Amino acid sequence: LYDDLSEEIDPFRNDGIVGDFSKLAWRVNVANSRISNSVTYSAPKMAGLELAGQYGFDEQATGGHSAFALSAKYELRDLVLIAAYDRPLVLPAAGVTPAQSDAYMAGAAYRIGPVRLSASYNYGDLKAEKSKLEAYTVGATLDLGGGTAKAVYSRLNSELPLAKQTKKNRDVSVTGIGYDYTLSKRTTLYVLGM
Repeated sequence: LYDDLSEEIDPFRNDGIVGDFSKLAWRVNVANSRISNSVTYSAPKMAGLELAGQYGFDEQATGGHSAFALSAKYELRDLVLIAAYDRPLVLPAAGVTPAQSDAYMAGAAYRIGPVRLSASYNYGDLKAEKSKLEAYTVGATLDLGGGTAKAVYSRLNSELPLAKQTKKNRDVSVTGIGYDYTLSKRTTLYVLGM
């Protein structure tokens, strides 16, 4: 549920190498793109508000932490507000269950004619590593010439010392620009750079 809201903020979401780097910031080394063995409930949309909850079973006899997520999305004409919480599945290693990490996110998007602007703040608490990560994403799209021009800037700040940083929790910033041109429902030409 947490990761699903990224499409409201990041115009590249899963597009090529730009999306690969911007989702590092989005997920703050905590959230996952999918949760196996889970039950999800999405409440009916009422007055522009959509709420959802998800529970993922740990299925471990030795005692891990189950997964849990909540999300909210509110739409009012050209404004979209989003928020989410994610507690991923934690499996025990050698009989020791690590501390449970958490991720929080809040964001907004607003359309002004052909322009759509978006921004989010993401926070991850890596309790097992006693470290916190903060991320910011700012995105923009412009309807242009039958296609969509897009840009994103994402920044992930890690409290971890450089020696302990890995590919997923290192300080990273990405700037991406691109253009999508839709030929049909299933065919899109695109160019991107970072």
